[in-house]
Amino acid sequence: MSAKDKEKRCSLIARLITWFDAEAELVPADVDAIEKVLKDYTGTDIFAIWKDVRDDFLTISTFPSKFQEITRYAKSLTRIRLFLLFGSIIAMVFTLLISFRALTLPIDPTYIIFILFIVLYGVFAGNTFLNRSYNRKIEKLYLDHADEFSARKKHLRKSVQRLIDKLLIDIRSSKLDRQKYAFELYNPNYKNIEIIRKRGGRYRAVVMLNQKG
Repeated sequence: MSAKDKEKRCSLIARLITWFDAEAELVPADVDAIEKVLKDYTGTDIFAIWKDVRDDFLTISTFPSKFQEITRYAKSLTRIRLFLLFGSIIAMVFTLLISFRALTLPIDPTYIIFILFIVLYGVFAGNTFLNRSYNRKIEKLYLDHADEFSARKKHLRKSVQRLIDKLLIDIRSSKLDRQKYAFELYNPNYKNIEIIRKRGGRYRAVVMLNQKG
């Protein structure tokens, strides 16, 4: 394996540690995104770890879809985002037409542009509110049902430790700079790591080279 490939592998493992730890703390990651970055690693030890926990990811990530209220919120957000997208396009086209005098109106076009942007701002504010409300509902849902995921959380944490140990071995054997392969954690209770920063409820960590796992 070339030096570049080793660096790429270590970067990937660090990303997986962040994703796997988040999933273990019931903060769902994007399964499609994980499988996309792993497509060139089929048959490797890293991919084997992913296969071992893929069902955990799917079970946790799809859990909110079982609740009708959550599904309704998700559909509302989708409709608002589409409205924002098309509304923004219409507003920009309208503004350009007026700017180049390609459109003549019986009233001052400034008022129409102002009204358009007020409406879009209102929809944007509503989207932000719904997003926050949706996220709070998701957090509460997972919190209320945390006991149902205890076995999966434990399994995922073991996979995080396996990834940390692999990252440690790779960095040590290749003499790489561990600071380049930092990762984010919700749970700092893993072996062979050093916490370098805490911000909010998350920790930034690197592997601890002088400690054997």
